[in-house]
Amino acid sequence: MNPLKLLFRYGLTSLALCALENTGLYKPAAGESAAPSCLKAKDILLRQLELRDKRLAKATERALRGLEGKSLSLFEEDQNNWTNWREEFFSDTSSRMRSASELSEEELTTWTEEVRLRTSWIHGLMDHCHHQDLTGFWSDGGGGYFSLVEQGDQIHFLASCARGPTRHLGSIQGTAKRSGKTAVFTISEFDDEPTQLEFSFVQPWIILKGTNTGPYHGNSAYFDGHYVKIAPLSDDERQVVIQATGKQP
Repeated sequence: MNPLKLLFRYGLTSLALCALENTGLYKPAAGESAAPSCLKAKDILLRQLELRDKRLAKATERALRGLEGKSLSLFEEDQNNWTNWREEFFSDTSSRMRSASELSEEELTTWTEEVRLRTSWIHGLMDHCHHQDLTGFWSDGGGGYFSLVEQGDQIHFLASCARGPTRHLGSIQGTAKRSGKTAVFTISEFDDEPTQLEFSFVQPWIILKGTNTGPYHGNSAYFDGHYVKIAPLSDDERQVVIQATGKQP
């Protein structure tokens, strides 16, 4: 049976019947079996994760087959980082790898959402990997984002990040000057060393490298990463980026 149909048949239905049984509003008829062991919430979460993992595997296969050259190398590097992150998440205090069933319900919920986001990110990469227009919403799949509008040799951007287990935040915006396959943004808003962001264009990626970006993010946050375009920008969203970056000091 299709796993999704199984979930709805024995998952959501079971939860509903269990709730009715617990309140005394439902009694199995003579000869009728009760809901399959009144499945616990954790059983449902485990099934959801299993479904998400299958979708992620298909998305990953799509990227491995559809990318080539430098773009494929960057994806494989990113895939290694994802694998390491998964091992870290599933490890206990003694560095032993836990199975999904050993995770708490909160951990299962958190990781299932991470799997969903990564699946969406990979499909975004593949859906837009042939676009020559840089304008769009970009993500590194690990907490880094920026909206970008390309106008000639001007790269307008609004960048943000949320990194680390406590989600340290950061944001910076501006207009980078493009020359060939790179664009550089420099700002001296404070009395310290100037802050610089360098955008390197390796189709379909933008490699972002920051220098002295500390004033613009928390201790565990950073803007550096390999970003891909995962969505276009509407006309209104483009105007928001252009107007915001036009207010730079």
